Amino acid sequence: MMPPDDATPSVPPRIPTGMGGFFARYSWIILRNVIGWLLILLALPVAGFFPVPLGTPIFLIGFALITFPGKRRLTAGILRGIPLNLCSSSLRTARAAIALLFPPLVVWLFARQQHSLIHPQRIGVAATAALYVMAIGGTWIGTLWLLRLLNLCIALVPRIRRRMRPWMRRHGTKPPPPRKHRG
Repeated sequence: MMPPDDATPSVPPRIPTGMGGFFARYSWIILRNVIGWLLILLALPVAGFFPVPLGTPIFLIGFALITFPGKRRLTAGILRGIPLNLCSSSLRTARAAIALLFPPLVVWLFARQQHSLIHPQRIGVAATAALYVMAIGGTWIGTLWLLRLLNLCIALVPRIRRRMRPWMRRHGTKPPPPRKHRG
């Protein structure tokens, strides 16, 4: 049987080669990452301003757009309920970076308020340094507790996924089939 005259076979677009092709490929990746990170950063203020849960889909769309090494492994681990290793060097480095960068932000915010009780000029250098050290310790402990809370939430994900599949079927959505086990 012959195809109709108006049906032309689709030809994939030609990807330019050389330096132009390099920039054409990577400019799209960079643009996707910029848009994704903007959506991720926009999700929290949107969630605070609107009474509906609008921040979560914005965050998920942004997370889907960004590209970083280990994203697939991280997502698969969370969906399977594998907890984060709190003793890993990458998490300790991230906690240390947050603990060292968050306190200066707090001190700077207090310094901007002229009539604050904890204004750095009002309490002196020694008290400001003590406040800074206590903020580093508090941030270090706070990030540990937040990561433990995150591990508890990750442990609930497989249970939620198991309950969602029958719920989706009852409400007319066909969930994707389970992965086939290679045996």
